[in-house]
Amino acid sequence: MQDLRNITGSFETVYDLTKKLAIFGKYAIRKISYDEITSQVSLMSMQANYDLSDKVDLGTGIRLLSQDKSNDYKVSPFLELGYKPEKDIRISLGYNFIHYHDGQIPELDYSA
Repeated sequence: MQDLRNITGSFETVYDLTKKLAIFGKYAIRKISYDEITSQVSLMSMQANYDLSDKVDLGTGIRLLSQDKSNDYKVSPFLELGYKPEKDIRISLGYNFIHYHDGQIPELDYSA
């Protein structure tokens, strides 16, 4: 019988540098074990939001998603415009710039 185990954990924090500027950080990890094979995927994200007004903000940041066994990673810088219709509700529209690195087959690397 095969043994499959999956462990996931994350940590996230927000810090208001000023009344208008906030920074966000997140780290998440997923460890998967199947029989004698173990793989780990991690996500790191950093973001800064600047309030243009009480209801509108501009955000920018970067995400790094990596997988240890294949040495693959994806880097995604992004920009977004956020709208806060009510307290504790935020709707955003943005764009991700993507760079993918394949640790085993360099011909599969790409940017968009």
